[in-house]
Amino acid sequence: MIQKLSWKEVLLSLAIAIVLMFFIFYGISTFYHAPKYEDYCKMEQYSGEINSTSECTSLGGEWRESPKPVGDSSVRGYCDLYSKCSEEFNDKYTKYRRNIFTITLPLGTIILIAGIFVSASSVSAGLMGGGILTMLYGLLQYWDELGDILRFVILGIILCALIWIGIKKLK
Repeated sequence: MIQKLSWKEVLLSLAIAIVLMFFIFYGISTFYHAPKYEDYCKMEQYSGEINSTSECTSLGGEWRESPKPVGDSSVRGYCDLYSKCSEEFNDKYTKYRRNIFTITLPLGTIILIAGIFVSASSVSAGLMGGGILTMLYGLLQYWDELGDILRFVILGIILCALIWIGIKKLK
């Protein structure tokens, strides 16, 4: 039987869900730090002009060709001094996001399921909402790296779980 919640219980449920979500995210960021771009790419400015591939590579950069001259010069290209360090940072950041995904998806699922067994309806709804928000955060962290098949499978599993929980909790 579905129990109607008072506005106080709805407010408490929302507060629990939001604070729980922030608690988890700040807990993760406190103990598991995201890589910083500055740690991989020192933002030192090179004051001279770089007009050749050899000069660029000697400074650790990568020459990028362009069809038209760059700026006022007749040079057809530019030196990307940050290409190698950016690639290293992107690799580390992708792994970080994958790890956040693998932490938050199961954690959110556990919190969501735990909410089923709490008898106080407002606390139960808050835990379930916090679990859902935690799972969504984890999915959004790594969504662009997941393939279409994995996205489909994960969403199917979550949908089935939510339907099962809805039937179990709301009967």
